[in-house]
Amino acid sequence: TSLQDFGYNFEKAIADLVDNSISHGKANNIWIEIDYSNLEGTNMPFVSVIDDGIGMNLEELERAIVYGSESHDEKLNLGRFGLGMNTASTSISNVLTVSSRKNLQKSFETRTWDLNFLRSKQAAGKWLILNAPPFENLPEKCKSLIQNGTGTIIYLSDLSKMIPKLASTPTYNINQILAAKKKHLIFHLEMVFHRFLSGTTIFFPKKKINIFVNGVVLNPWDPFARWHQASRHHKLDEQELVLEHEIEDEQDGRISLSYYGK
Repeated sequence: TSLQDFGYNFEKAIADLVDNSISHGKANNIWIEIDYSNLEGTNMPFVSVIDDGIGMNLEELERAIVYGSESHDEKLNLGRFGLGMNTASTSISNVLTVSSRKNLQKSFETRTWDLNFLRSKQAAGKWLILNAPPFENLPEKCKSLIQNGTGTIIYLSDLSKMIPKLASTPTYNINQILAAKKKHLIFHLEMVFHRFLSGTTIFFPKKKINIFVNGVVLNPWDPFARWHQASRHHKLDEQELVLEHEIEDEQDGRISLSYYGK
């Protein structure tokens, strides 16, 4: 449970999952759904992050869902410790279900990381990945987005970590909490991923990524307010900065500094 308390709040946790969809999944579209599920006769809230990226096969999925798994050697990989998806997800939910497909000729593979089970005597102190219900058992609004293609669904079904005493909390209060979380999430994602949303990233020239929250597409929020007539770009004189880490490619080691103001 200590790994659940890595200092995430809701919007930062979801942003970490979105970043994972971009850097690992190479997604063009990412959907965040915050809703209620009627699976197995329940009416409990859930959070899900869905992307139309390259997906994972079963071996990659089982490796990714384990804490401390070896991360991919990619220049844009920010999750160097193999903890991003797991810690971000379990900071919100006690149950993490991941369903993914890499090959269109094959079915979606699904696995679950259930902290409630791991705490039980049944787990006998072992960190076991569970065979989850099939892809078809996920909420329709999640699976319908990518069921004909490749991609990944992260489904967080037990929000009692995020909402204490969830089972006894009235639906009205849960709705208020989720509405506030959604509002902060939209603002955070529009700022953090504003270059991806506007197609002005350095590493993905002209690549525009769409992010949706409950079906509504997000708009980029530029923290430099370059859209405002009073905001002017000031070019700084070139400076040489000493970096502590060795850089193999000289081109990758260049840093551009700008500031904006009146």
